[in-house]
Amino acid sequence: EFRFRIHLECSYHFLKYFECGKAKEQIENAQKCVGLELYLEGALGKRTKFQQIDYTQLLAKTKIDNCTENGESEKPDFETLPKDVMLDDDTLLNKPKLTDPDNNIQGPLTSLHLAAVLATCFYKLKSQAHHELLDEEILANVTLILSQPKVWSVQSLALLLRSKYEKKSSRRKERSMMQIQQLVDQYTDSKAKLSQRLELFYSVLFPARWEVQRELASLYIELGVTKSALDVYERLHLWEDVIKCYISLGRFEKAESVVRTQLSINETPKLWCLLGDVTKDEVHYRKAWDISGHRSARAQRSLGYLYLRDKKFEESIPCFQKSLEINSLQENVWFSLGCAAMLTAKLEVAAKAFHWCVSMNPDNSEAWNNLSSVYIKMKKKDRAFRTLQEALRSNYDNWRMWENFLVVSTDVGAFEQIIQAFHRLMDLKEKYLDVEILGILVHSVISGKEDNKGLPASRLKTIVKELMGRITSQITGNAEVWKLYSDFYKDGQSEEEKDKFLQFLVKANGVNIQSPGWEKSQEKIENVVKITIELAQAYLDNAQRQEQTTRAIQLLSSSKLNLRGLITKLKKNADCQITEEMDKCFSESLSKLEAELVRTVNAIDILKSGSTP
Repeated sequence: EFRFRIHLECSYHFLKYFECGKAKEQIENAQKCVGLELYLEGALGKRTKFQQIDYTQLLAKTKIDNCTENGESEKPDFETLPKDVMLDDDTLLNKPKLTDPDNNIQGPLTSLHLAAVLATCFYKLKSQAHHELLDEEILANVTLILSQPKVWSVQSLALLLRSKYEKKSSRRKERSMMQIQQLVDQYTDSKAKLSQRLELFYSVLFPARWEVQRELASLYIELGVTKSALDVYERLHLWEDVIKCYISLGRFEKAESVVRTQLSINETPKLWCLLGDVTKDEVHYRKAWDISGHRSARAQRSLGYLYLRDKKFEESIPCFQKSLEINSLQENVWFSLGCAAMLTAKLEVAAKAFHWCVSMNPDNSEAWNNLSSVYIKMKKKDRAFRTLQEALRSNYDNWRMWENFLVVSTDVGAFEQIIQAFHRLMDLKEKYLDVEILGILVHSVISGKEDNKGLPASRLKTIVKELMGRITSQITGNAEVWKLYSDFYKDGQSEEEKDKFLQFLVKANGVNIQSPGWEKSQEKIENVVKITIELAQAYLDNAQRQEQTTRAIQLLSSSKLNLRGLITKLKKNADCQITEEMDKCFSESLSKLEAELVRTVNAIDILKSGSTP
């Protein structure tokens, strides 16, 4: 037991100085002393009262060497142990209910075993980056400890550790607060004797009383009970936290009074910064910077934020840079520096700042998006394309990012990604359409243009047709879309493809003619006439393939009717034109349409006479 305690105490000292490798070695030696093997496994179970389907739950399990003492000999005094507050929730269970009850069976553990499990928790917290799986591992180990309460120190620390994690959950936050309150109250409770409290005291990383009270106060702030937190901070003489509470409550005069009182006792850079926070006066930040010997990252950071709020972007940049020279691990400061640099067109500075942001937090989608915007302005479109891909991984539902991705993908010729972006935008925004980019995509696929990987875009013809089908099923009144859809089948070899070309061209022409006011715009007139003539030629080509003369005449008659209707409408509006350019446009358009009408009528006459047109 003595060797065990030495190893465990050494492990905490190593963790204090971030010697994680040596700490792990000491914990493993401690586990060997008591014959403990700790491992994790999964088991099916439920976490809510109304859950129908079992999901995998993470469990902490142990194997005990037969040669060592087990926990049966220890008889804890439950009256003296800290109370485990039950979860009073209408949905969540107090602990996971396993499908197979045998998975809950765990052999008796001694207090030394539990202390070793607790040390493992703190080692993982110090040695690993924070992520959700780590949270689950810690909670699984804590649940194992709480399932077999033995000694006051281990039980108290396990309950505190669980409360710190549970305060992140809205449904468990109340239990977390009540549990920490109970832990605070037990310091003055006389039930547990001094000898019971000191058992294994130095073998666990037990916090000071004021640290637990401060944890309770921070939880009060999260719950919005700032006044209660203020009372705790004042009792503990934590003046910086007191000042923050007054600022949060909007009592700036009181906050300033407390700051100045503390400054009269002892001037510190942080107090001068807090005075600057209260008064919004840059002089106080500069004073903090001076008395720190130009080593206060907080002073320059706060000064930079002050300039940023006042839209003094140029002045904020050197402040942020000085702060980051002292402490480079400030993600929010890097982000603010990047934004200020973007707004002042300092693109190299902005790129570096956002690059630091995403290096520290790869899930920061806003930083990825801003970095891509900077690269676009720097004409580095390939980099912008790659950074936007990263941004969308962590923010898949942001339609603005997808729109940026659509544009950048078009610039770099990433046709597969253009299709992906179109589909996602239509998922997020009903009837989304960008005709210009759609036209680039369609014509690139038709012409077989190479994409950004050097592959022909024609290989994507099938999935682009599927995209066009989806677009036209939602947006039926856009002539340009129908025209692009028809272009896919213009050079088709099969009868089905040629029929679709005619079908979609008819729809494009119909939408064009029915759109109001087209006859008042020269550009729109020329477009309508162009599509109408192309449609007339398509009717003629289709008629020539018909085996039945009657069907061929029907097609050409439809073409004739369409041409005559358009000619009539143009003649009706031709006399109203007051500019020479519009008059010329009407004249040329009518000439083209009348020539096409003559050609169509002649073809009908030939068919009626029994010849091939």
